[in-house]
Amino acid sequence: MPTRKEPASEEFASEEFASPPFSSQHATFNHVWSSLLLEELFRLGVRDIALAPGSRSAPLTMAAAAHQGFRRHLHFDERGLGFMALGLAKGSNRPVAVIMTSGTAVANLWPAVAEAQLTGVPLIILSADRPHELIDNGANQAIDQQGIFGRYPVYQQNL
Repeated sequence: MPTRKEPASEEFASEEFASPPFSSQHATFNHVWSSLLLEELFRLGVRDIALAPGSRSAPLTMAAAAHQGFRRHLHFDERGLGFMALGLAKGSNRPVAVIMTSGTAVANLWPAVAEAQLTGVPLIILSADRPHELIDNGANQAIDQQGIFGRYPVYQQNL
């Protein structure tokens, strides 16, 4: 039976910045993309992720669950989630990533996003969205999310 080789101590000189191995087992392109996005956030210092899982954000949620370097904090309500993330960021002096699904779930983060910008607390909002063809055609939870936080984000990008 083969034995597991222990890594050299210099490979993991600082556990703080050591990243867990990237899983090569992903179900879809969205899972791969989500895993890479979260891995980069980890490398940039994010250690806490606040989650209110939903079907649209499932690839991000699954990638967060699989990443051993993150502390995951669940909340059933997006408004409460936003303020929980704000408190985590204030307490840790680190940015906190927030993952939630699409539609009105995103709108519920508005107060926390505004307070984060006004107090200089770093929050990273990762929201899912409906496919373009479902916007403005009566589909459930398919609101226009572009620019939903107005001028309060320091930076925003539609990926």
